Amino acid sequence: MTISTIVAAVSFPSLAGFWGDYATRLAQTNAHAQLLILKREAQRTNRTCQVTFSGNQATVNPADCLVSMGRSLSDSGWGSDLGVTVSGTLSSVTFSPLATITPSSNGTLRFGHAWTNTTRCLVLSQPLGVIRLGTIQQNACVKDGRS
Repeated sequence: MTISTIVAAVSFPSLAGFWGDYATRLAQTNAHAQLLILKREAQRTNRTCQVTFSGNQATVNPADCLVSMGRSLSDSGWGSDLGVTVSGTLSSVTFSPLATITPSSNGTLRFGHAWTNTTRCLVLSQPLGVIRLGTIQQNACVKDGRS
């Protein structure tokens, strides 16, 4: 019993860090996938599609631009919340049929979790909506090699 308690006490910080990193990466990937699908849908249907980020929620206007939107970016996909906090300067994005986007400046979403020191980020660049994924280092989003 004592040995299993010691092993659990030693391994918990490592597992907690792993879970926090997994949760932020999953939320970042969810946001990235939803933005790519929304951009493609605007082009495919020849109309303007807008997504608004408020806290951990993302909503689309018109709603049929993307059926899977409206759920939390912190959702595991199994109906449980991952505990990820989403913040940043990207509050609303509009994709046109020509693949250009509004707002007129670059926007960033930050994904954090209490169990990890790594903050992940997503940067949407102007004017074509190029999306870059990375991690926050010295208050800047630095590409992490996955995107």
